[in-house]
Amino acid sequence: MLDALRRSRALKAAHQAVAARRVHTPEAAPEARRLFAILPEAEDASDRSQRDAWAFLTSLDLAPGRIVPVTLGRDVGAPDRFAGSVLHITDKELDWRGLPRRVVADGLWTQRPDVALDLTGTFTLAAAYLVGGSPASVRIGLDPAPEAAPFYDLVVTGGPEALRRALGQIEPPILPVRTGRAR
Repeated sequence: MLDALRRSRALKAAHQAVAARRVHTPEAAPEARRLFAILPEAEDASDRSQRDAWAFLTSLDLAPGRIVPVTLGRDVGAPDRFAGSVLHITDKELDWRGLPRRVVADGLWTQRPDVALDLTGTFTLAAAYLVGGSPASVRIGLDPAPEAAPFYDLVVTGGPEALRRALGQIEPPILPVRTGRAR
């Protein structure tokens, strides 16, 4: 019963964050945009989901300083170009509902991301709250679950590689996707 109450209150707070968000106008040049991306939690070093997410971020033609990678839980290691820039949200930074505390969310949202991206691949309220409530002009998710719809402007199925292909086809571009091999 407590879990049902916790989830109900978390869902209500996440929907309120979406309703209260103030969208800001993105940078005109895609390569000047700021991105925050929530990476999937890695079970261990052999977990491909987080490595695939890092490969996706590396495939973007954005300077590392324009990307704020976020983990909700364990991180198995960021590529060197992102060393020191990963925001780790631990259990201590979650409230009783399982959502990031307001000070954590505000700290991320005040960086004024142009694009917010949930790369977790499965619907979690903590990630949906951060992405859906952000001031980003475009919010992207990878999970087509019906409950995810209010939190994302664009949903792509098939993981980070499908997202990279989709972004490469959108005109005008949302994010600059590097052609050829990633750096």
